[in-house]
Amino acid sequence: MTQVLLADIGGTNARFALAHATAASGERTTPGQESKPKIEALTKLKVANYTTPAEAITAYLSQTGAKPTAACIAVAGPVTGDHFHFTNSPWAFSAKGLAEQFGLSLVKVINDYEAQALGLPFLQPNVLTQIGGRPAEPAAPRVILGPGTGLGIGALVTDKGHYAAVQGEGGHISFAPQDAFEAELLARYWREHHRVSAERLLAGFGLEALYRLMNPDLAPMSAADIAAQALAEPASPARAVALRYLRMLGSYMGDLCLIFTAYGGMYLTGGVAQGLKPLLAEGSLRAGFEYKGRMSHIPERTPIFLIETDETPFYGALYALMDALEEAAAA
Repeated sequence: MTQVLLADIGGTNARFALAHATAASGERTTPGQESKPKIEALTKLKVANYTTPAEAITAYLSQTGAKPTAACIAVAGPVTGDHFHFTNSPWAFSAKGLAEQFGLSLVKVINDYEAQALGLPFLQPNVLTQIGGRPAEPAAPRVILGPGTGLGIGALVTDKGHYAAVQGEGGHISFAPQDAFEAELLARYWREHHRVSAERLLAGFGLEALYRLMNPDLAPMSAADIAAQALAEPASPARAVALRYLRMLGSYMGDLCLIFTAYGGMYLTGGVAQGLKPLLAEGSLRAGFEYKGRMSHIPERTPIFLIETDETPFYGALYALMDALEEAAAA
């Protein structure tokens, strides 16, 4: 039994935790046999307060007194080699360099939504709120997305008795309007950007852009203020914006559901979804989700779940790290 370091790092926050893993045990968690991993000492540090990931790791290990033997770092962006440069912060690092600096046998680097996807099977029912659809089919593909600072997505499938995550940059696909009103919104936004991705209208800053586009004569509002006003004042412009946003988010989710035939469920995480939680069951989200013409029967039967824990990526990072440790031991 060894102690390992787990990290989930984006442009704003670097979150760290500890766990225990048995390397080279020959045992793998197979679909349907999951038990919840124990995640310890979860801490969030502000990226802006540190000049490098190594500096933040040093601070975390000093706080906890931990001496991990290996690490898995989940990062916001595509992972293509040993060196990683963050899109939304000046941080950069080398996996081999971190391993040498901290005396680790292995540093595994994965995409943050690969970690989110791999963590899905370990979620307990008490942290999931279902929003319509039938019961999830455990062996079917699952999709997770998180509108927040950006718009991350990942998918989970089963492969030869193990879980496999499908990572991608699906938040950057083109936004697809579903009616004349959304087409007009898109036309207005085109005047500001030569290309409008799904993220531009569905991330946190997208909610702010949508408020501005729908209310050009009103003062801009932050995403948090829009959500607060939408919940507190049913007749407010913010409520109309929030409901339109949820319909657009649902439509995007429906497209992802069709791509993966995600009868295992669509999973929502991120600050925007949490902020609008009381409105998720009011109909707009599922209306957009199910509006898929002759293929509507696929999203109609697919459940949507709101995730209400921040440990999901750590479960996935631990799963990925155990895989890597076993492969290293067998080599």
